[in-house]
Amino acid sequence: MVPHVARPPNRLRSISAPELDNPGKKAMPDEAIINSLLMKIRYRTGLELSEAIDQAISADCDSNRLVIAIMNRLASDAVILPKTLCNAILKSRSAELFDAIFPRLANDHWSLLSLYRGHFKKEQLEEILCDRLYQIAANDSEPLRRAIVEAMAEVGSASTLPTLMAIAHDLEPSAKVGAAFGAALGPMEGLEASSRHSFHQTVVHAIKEIEARTARHVRP
Repeated sequence: MVPHVARPPNRLRSISAPELDNPGKKAMPDEAIINSLLMKIRYRTGLELSEAIDQAISADCDSNRLVIAIMNRLASDAVILPKTLCNAILKSRSAELFDAIFPRLANDHWSLLSLYRGHFKKEQLEEILCDRLYQIAANDSEPLRRAIVEAMAEVGSASTLPTLMAIAHDLEPSAKVGAAFGAALGPMEGLEASSRHSFHQTVVHAIKEIEARTARHVRP
């Protein structure tokens, strides 16, 4: 009688054909899925349209096909979420798509800020954001001002320095008062004073970051 010998478990994983042909190469997106999503972009409306675009971006749809599909819907005045449009621009880096949707985003500074952080049309957007920042710099209840300054600290060019320096100069007296007497003020006044001082510090930090980056001649 031949004794039974247990075989060791098969630890080899299956390897798909693309991996065998091109080890380490990123698999191509499934064409059937891409075509399905492009058809949804063509015919869906409302939130379903934005969701289809987001899914096409996640599925690594060819940028040219995606831009054409979105441009066709924009031509028919379809409603697409600003965040979705920004994601499509950052994926495709399409100046044509940006020009088509800019009228929709011109006053949506949060969306413009996301494009700015993504290094898209930096010079043009930087000028717009500098103008907006100066307009709202003294508004202690405006969260956009801090978001703009923090973005400039990360990616801003030397062109932002005149605006930031002017704001730092204008706010310095009230920021010092807020730092010294904020705790002695009432709840609302104390909160505003603390916000003013904190924002002033954020502006000063951004100036130092941009100056250091400019001195190093390093692209942010």
